[in-house]
Amino acid sequence: MNPMGMWRGLAAALVIGFSGAMATAADQPASGVKAASAASATTPAGSATAPAAKVVVPPRAAPPVVTNPHQMRNLFGTPAKPRFELRDIDWPAKTGEASLCLWKDDAIAAASMGIDDNCAYNLPWWMDMSKKYGLRPTWWLVTGEIGKRGNSGTWEAWQKVLAAGCDVQSHTVNHLSTKSPTWTGNMDDEYCNSQKAINENVPGARCLTLAYPGGQGQEANDPAIAARYYIAARGGVPFINQANAIDYMQVRAGSAFTVDGAKFPDQNLVTAFDKSPKNKCWRGWWVGFFHWIKTDDAAVTANCEKRFAYIQGKVKSSELWLGLFREVAQYGQERDTANLEVKSVAADKIVLNLTDDMDDTLFDFPLTVKVRLDPAWKSAKAMQGAKETGCKIVEHEGAKFALLQIVPDRGEVVLVPGQGK
Repeated sequence: MNPMGMWRGLAAALVIGFSGAMATAADQPASGVKAASAASATTPAGSATAPAAKVVVPPRAAPPVVTNPHQMRNLFGTPAKPRFELRDIDWPAKTGEASLCLWKDDAIAAASMGIDDNCAYNLPWWMDMSKKYGLRPTWWLVTGEIGKRGNSGTWEAWQKVLAAGCDVQSHTVNHLSTKSPTWTGNMDDEYCNSQKAINENVPGARCLTLAYPGGQGQEANDPAIAARYYIAARGGVPFINQANAIDYMQVRAGSAFTVDGAKFPDQNLVTAFDKSPKNKCWRGWWVGFFHWIKTDDAAVTANCEKRFAYIQGKVKSSELWLGLFREVAQYGQERDTANLEVKSVAADKIVLNLTDDMDDTLFDFPLTVKVRLDPAWKSAKAMQGAKETGCKIVEHEGAKFALLQIVPDRGEVVLVPGQGK
C-alpha cells in the first residue's frame, strides 16, 4: 500500500533564481556592534559596511548523480508533475486498513520559522517568545564571525539555543561577503565549512539544512553544490510550498509576517487552510524567517505577537504542525518516497511495514501512520523492533484510530490492544 505515492525519477530541470531575503524592521543594537553579516539584507541602520566586491559566478555544478535510488540524500529539483494526489484528511474504512498522514500527527498543514544572520542580541526576546507561544525557531547561523562579533553570538550561546528546543542550521560561513578574511571564493567551502563548524562547536547539533544567503552576490548560490552536503536548502521565493511538489533544494520561504498580511494569498499561512478547489497551497508547507527585530518598539513586537498567537492557536487545535525546518524536510522526503504495507490483520494484532528511498543515516524522523482499530479494542500500543513507538488514539464518527509514529526502514511494527482506556 502506498497512499501518498512514490517519486522515483529526479527532475532534470533546476530552478536557480530566488528573491533576496525579506526582512523585518532593522535597528542598531544598543552596543553599536553591527549585524553579523556584511551582506545581510537588514544591516542595522547607522553601521558602516564597505560594499562587497562583485562575486564571480562559477559555472553551475551538475545535478547530483543518484547511484542508489533507495538511499538518496535529497529529492533534487522540481518534479515534472505532482508526486502524489493531494487529499483531505483520510479515515481508513476497514479494520486494519492504514494510511500515511500528509504531515506529523495528521495536521492539515506544516509551518517552520527561522531567524537569519544570527541576530544574537535578539536572543533573550526570542527565548521569551518561544516559551510564551510554543515557538520552535531555527537559527540560521553565519559561522565565520561567531565568537568574534557580539551580534554573531558565541558557540556557548548557540548551545543554549539548541538545549531550549530550537535548532541551529547553516547560513554559510560568510554570507557571500567577499571582504571576509575567510572568504575563499569556493561555494563548497561556504556550504561545507559552516556545516562542519556547527556540528563541531554545538554538541548535539545536527546540521542537515542550509539557508541560501540573499542580497548582493546571491547569484553565486548553487543548489547542486549544496545538495552534496545537505538534505534540503531554503531559498527566498516568498510563497507556500505545494505539499506534493516541493523542491527540497530550493524550499520556498519569505518574511514571517506573511502569516496573514502579505499582498498575495499564496504567501499567507492562512491560505494553507483554504480548501478552495484551485488553491494549490492548501495543506502546504509555510516557511517564514525574520532578521533583526526592534524589540524596544512596542508596535513591532505587538505585530510579531499577533502572528505568534495565530500560529499557537492553529497548533493547539491540531490543524498545524510547527516543526523545525530540518524535521519537516526529513518528513516530507520520507513521505514522498514511502511505501506502506499492512502485512497482516488479526483480532489481536496488526502488523505493518514502512520503507522509503532516503538515506537511513540522514532520514530517521518518524512518519505518522493512521490505522483503523477493531471496535473491541479499548486502546492500543505499538512496537517497532524492540522499541515501543508513539501511539495516540483518536476517534472519528464513532470509530477508533491509532496514530503511530514510525521511522521508515527500521523494521516491522506490531500493533496490539492496550490495557484500559
